[in-house]
Amino acid sequence: MADDLPDLRFTDRHGHSVALSRLLASGPAVLYFLRAASCPPCLAHARRLVAARSAGRVRPQVVLVTPGGAREAAVVERRVASRTSGGLPEGVPVLASGDAHRAAGLGRTLGLQHSGTLVVDPQRTIRYALTATLPNRSYDEGDLLAALAGLAAPEPSA
Repeated sequence: MADDLPDLRFTDRHGHSVALSRLLASGPAVLYFLRAASCPPCLAHARRLVAARSAGRVRPQVVLVTPGGAREAAVVERRVASRTSGGLPEGVPVLASGDAHRAAGLGRTLGLQHSGTLVVDPQRTIRYALTATLPNRSYDEGDLLAALAGLAAPEPSA
């Protein structure tokens, strides 16, 4: 996949605006878009992704993105941290998307908000995407790790 994302704007739990370009300033990031703060499979995926980051299996920054506003970001942060050994590691922001879910291609189908895992490089190019209407299909650690390994692999010389 080689689509580019617009410079999405997110909101942190304090109500401050955060630009995607700022998140990507230090390198690629894994963005996990949750369906809702109350979605058990989404929260479980977020916890697994945070655990993979903490264990060093996922090296790029991890960003958890929930629809809604600052209040929903705070709820997700609390719910993920409460069941993650040691809480959220430094540098794992939980942000609210407002309309960014739709702008990232994660709209609604039959009233259900899509969720998904995206790997985005500093030019905002989507290097990997796994999205689904059913949240249990929006995160696959094996596929993500393979995509990240491919991202880090050197380009073959001509």
